Amino acid sequence: MVRLILYNIEYEEGLPGHWYDYLKFWRILSSPPELNQKLIDFLKKLNPDIVALIEIDKGSFRSRYKDIPQIIEHKLEFTSLVDWVKYPFVSFLRIFHLVPIL
Repeated sequence: MVRLILYNIEYEEGLPGHWYDYLKFWRILSSPPELNQKLIDFLKKLNPDIVALIEIDKGSFRSRYKDIPQIIEHKLEFTSLVDWVKYPFVSFLRIFHLVPIL
């Protein structure tokens, strides 16, 4: 059986879900430094075959221009990575945005 994990990490802002945590506006500008390791440790415990992360940063100011999907791929010792860019017309992957996947 394939173990699939779908997880919305909310741009790694580290918000536990309380309404007042959204008032901590500085988290929009930078993720807590220990959050990546917590996420990786959590995913390692689950031992997934496929991980689908929603709202993950790739090369943004908030992630200090790091490729977070690639970092997670290496830490989980996965052999492949597929990603989608939010703004496809400013990326080299824009050709795939126009091609339907069946």
